[in-house]
Amino acid sequence: MPTFEDPVADAFEAREALRGLAYATRNAPDRIAAYQVLESLQWATSALQTSLEQLSDAYRGYVGTTTLVGGDAVAGAAESRKIANRLRKAARHARHVAAEVTEAWDLDGHTDYTAAPPAGRTAWQLPAPPPPPPPSEQPSARPARGPRSRPGPADNGGLDL
Repeated sequence: MPTFEDPVADAFEAREALRGLAYATRNAPDRIAAYQVLESLQWATSALQTSLEQLSDAYRGYVGTTTLVGGDAVAGAAESRKIANRLRKAARHARHVAAEVTEAWDLDGHTDYTAAPPAGRTAWQLPAPPPPPPPSEQPSARPARGPRSRPGPADNGGLDL
């Protein structure tokens, strides 16, 4: 469970969760599960972008503090700026990843899927037509006549016989 207070513990948990997801998605999930995974990844990539931006801001804040490289404060400040710039660049890439995952998730959200064809039938074959209804349910060939529609002399098919 995320702590929302301890970034080290939450980062470790995110790492383990993503390792588990990578392992679990080795076999393709069904369509509903894939949609749910996309939704979670959409939120996760957005959160990753935010985390990278916040870490970049933190490293910018380390410039001019006690950050040293080989005892050199100037080199330490330069390294902090480099790290911050790399994290900002990674955040931009994460934004693009999040946008692509969001687009895939949106597309999947309004896509209808059909079941796979039954075994022994290829996808391009048309399904067999439904069987005819049993004789008791088939419509009769003669039109039903009510009590007032008795055949009379005018009902001879148009022939004057």
